[in-house]
Amino acid sequence: MKKRGPIFIEKHPSTDNDNYGHVNPRWLKHFIDEITGEKYTISDLEEKKHARLLKLQAFIDHYGYLCFEKKTVTILTCVVSQSRFPKINSFFENIKKKVLRHNSRVLDYYWQRDSSESSCNNHYHVLIAVDRLSDVQLKKLGVSKYIPDEINTLPILSNAYTFKLQYMVKEFGMFQYLKDKEIIIHNENERSYGGSQKKKKK
Repeated sequence: MKKRGPIFIEKHPSTDNDNYGHVNPRWLKHFIDEITGEKYTISDLEEKKHARLLKLQAFIDHYGYLCFEKKTVTILTCVVSQSRFPKINSFFENIKKKVLRHNSRVLDYYWQRDSSESSCNNHYHVLIAVDRLSDVQLKKLGVSKYIPDEINTLPILSNAYTFKLQYMVKEFGMFQYLKDKEIIIHNENERSYGGSQKKKKK
């Protein structure tokens, strides 16, 4: 028996507008549920947000377990100024060297582009999984405990500011903050999120 489900009706350009680097939907797809007859619409941005959520969820599911249950991994997070690191890969190269100097290694990472509507400052939110760090290593690296309310008060407009590393103490703190953020790009061909492309071992 043929499986019944949503039927694609049509696709057309979107006329929605937005600001602050939020991407405008390029098209809308219309579907009808073959069973209920209900019609619904999704945009290309909703598809991108779903793909981004899957990547973020995969990182949290895998490394959250290793960090909070097995305690073999530490998850670091920080806000990175795009003006200081126009290419996010250069930031990760910096972090890899910094962590390696303290007898640890970067296992995987996830990043997401963002923009402050109040200051129009462009920045990245970053999650980094590293080999478990001791209290001594955390102190030497200058890593502090992640405080959710502090996320929007970091001095990302300061010329002297590069990034401030924090370590995660609760699995869903940063995840809840990032999962519903808008898709942000400021130039064509920019990526709005990404990771190390490393396959997660089960």
